[in-house]
Amino acid sequence: MRGKVDSYLAGMSLARRLMRSWVFVSMIAIPGLVFACSTPVFDFALQHWAPDSYGIQASHSAEPSGDEAAAIELLTESAAGANISNSFSIASDAPPTITVSYPRSARIQKPVWQAPLTLKSVEKVVGSPVRKMLVEEIAAGRCAVWLFLESGNKELDDAAEQRLRASLTELEKTLLLPERPDTDEAEGIAPTNAARKASFAVIRLSRNDPAESFLVSNLLNSESDLHEFAEPMAFPVFGRGRALYAIVGKGINADIVERASVFVTGSCSCEVKSGNPGVDLLISANWNDVLTKFEYKEDALPPLTGIASGVPVASAPVAVEDAIASDAGGNTAKNTIIALAGLAALVFIGSLIVLWRAKKSQ
Repeated sequence: MRGKVDSYLAGMSLARRLMRSWVFVSMIAIPGLVFACSTPVFDFALQHWAPDSYGIQASHSAEPSGDEAAAIELLTESAAGANISNSFSIASDAPPTITVSYPRSARIQKPVWQAPLTLKSVEKVVGSPVRKMLVEEIAAGRCAVWLFLESGNKELDDAAEQRLRASLTELEKTLLLPERPDTDEAEGIAPTNAARKASFAVIRLSRNDPAESFLVSNLLNSESDLHEFAEPMAFPVFGRGRALYAIVGKGINADIVERASVFVTGSCSCEVKSGNPGVDLLISANWNDVLTKFEYKEDALPPLTGIASGVPVASAPVAVEDAIASDAGGNTAKNTIIALAGLAALVFIGSLIVLWRAKKSQ
């Protein structure tokens, strides 16, 4: 009897070891499949990360007219092209106002902006020259657009911007994007055999620019303590307007800039957006049109200003693969899946045999 028990326990122990081996292999292989995706983070974000919606509460008169009515009309029309969700209420005891709140996913309690409900206020919320430039740069194929927010101290600002531009210029020379599988030229998709290098842009932004007052507030309120720093700041923005985080003052250096750039240009894990850092900015843009420029050979966009201020840089749209339909990163991922499935079958069959023999020996 003791021998049968020992045999049974030994069989169970072996089965457990086999199952643990399966779990261990899964822990190694499955992350490998996840990271096998050859799409860079900024590409994947542009394809799949829909911008989170900002909540806009507009209180208005019972019978709005004139400028107030025009403001409500513009706000309603803009909801289709911007990541906003409007709600309206009648203001009985207070003047008409507009209050903009961050997306719920950002978990930021402080409002982005609050102002009287006027046409001029709504115009500042739904668009601005810098945000238009940002979308144009992303459409030109930039991996990230760095919004450089001035402190107001010209000496500090110039020095920090120079460090930022110098760092990005060096990264454009050395930072290669993940290799991607060949695309189907028969369908008009641009080939991607050649190694791609990173491309960045810098847009300088004044805190005192009236046209950009909403964007400045959008950036400074994205983190709880940014208002405490009277220093220049740099915000890397990628995908469909997602700001990664603020780099402040002396933090704008080659090491920190490289870390942020490596994240944005590195292989994505094809995970949901909430698992990644950053906050979406409020931007009016037809991102589907922008994405089309990446997928097919179309007329090249006109030259845009690159890292060196005032120097035109040729911008050729690059092909963007669909990470979900890319067979988990190409043939390597396929082979890994097949091997993993075979291993799982062997472990399962082996476990059944061990358990059957242990039960038979009882």
